[in-house]
Amino acid sequence: ESERVFRRSDLERAMPQEDAKRAWQMLTWTVAAAPGSCGADVHSISELEFISSLSSMFERFHMLAATVKDYAAIWLIFSNVASALQHTIAIVVILSVLMPPRVLRALSITTSTAFLGLSFVFGGFTREIFESVVLILVIHPYDVGDRIRVFDQLYTVQKINILTTEVRDLSNQCVYLKNSALYHETKFVNLQRSLNAVVELSFQVSTANMSEDAMANLHTFVRNYIGMEDKTWVPTYFRSYTPVHDEGAAFCDLSGSTTLRLRLMHHTSWQNIREIRQDTTEILFAVVGEMRRLKMDFNLPTQPVLLQVDGGVLPDQVLPFQRPQVPASLQP
Repeated sequence: ESERVFRRSDLERAMPQEDAKRAWQMLTWTVAAAPGSCGADVHSISELEFISSLSSMFERFHMLAATVKDYAAIWLIFSNVASALQHTIAIVVILSVLMPPRVLRALSITTSTAFLGLSFVFGGFTREIFESVVLILVIHPYDVGDRIRVFDQLYTVQKINILTTEVRDLSNQCVYLKNSALYHETKFVNLQRSLNAVVELSFQVSTANMSEDAMANLHTFVRNYIGMEDKTWVPTYFRSYTPVHDEGAAFCDLSGSTTLRLRLMHHTSWQNIREIRQDTTEILFAVVGEMRRLKMDFNLPTQPVLLQVDGGVLPDQVLPFQRPQVPASLQP
């Protein structure tokens, strides 16, 4: 049975051309023919690609609706506070016009004393609200749906509240982060707003099996691999190096191993960490297989085992284990 295909011409017959163009761009957002191309370059999509596109569209619209809802709730609170302040100022103006000065002086002293007492009680709460508002509306480090790294953990933003932010970790646990704590955090990483993800593969290779020809063959294999997988990896970005320390020294143990690192660039940001992990696993095992074919893999040499008895190392004096003898009277 042939696979069912959805064509752009079918969409253009069902709606006006401009609407069909926009709808087709939305459908082909995740199934573009080549990296950097738009939906107009794709003229047909399969049934599975159509379902995937609809799922992605629903997720994006859900994030947009959640963001609008959260900010609407925040602005509703601000409008209520502004309205309360407006009514308070109006009452003060009316009282200052109608009431005698002596009564106003006593009322102002009483009111200021009450506000001073309330500031001691709700001072910390007011400070948290102010810090949360500055974080959400001024700093604005994330939106709903963004994947963030904070407190050395990876989270996905689900909902933004006045005092807290609802997130989910990689274990799909619901976590509530205080906005005031996020306000004081010195390092905050937004993976959605980051550029293309750079992946680094690190290997410990034997110096005895390393050669210029082997390294050239390995580099050729990696370049060919990312060239064939150009929808996943950026073919023009490939780095191969040995780590250099801050003092400008590179380490190599001629009788042991050295570190080889391969750095590649993915076409997506770290927001799509699940996809990046899958693609990295595939190229990692492909590189390991090529290293084995080039005889660059190695086994650690056998090391002598020393048995320590009562603080002294006696490898030659340790007798083999002997089963204790059972007396004849106890034998069956």
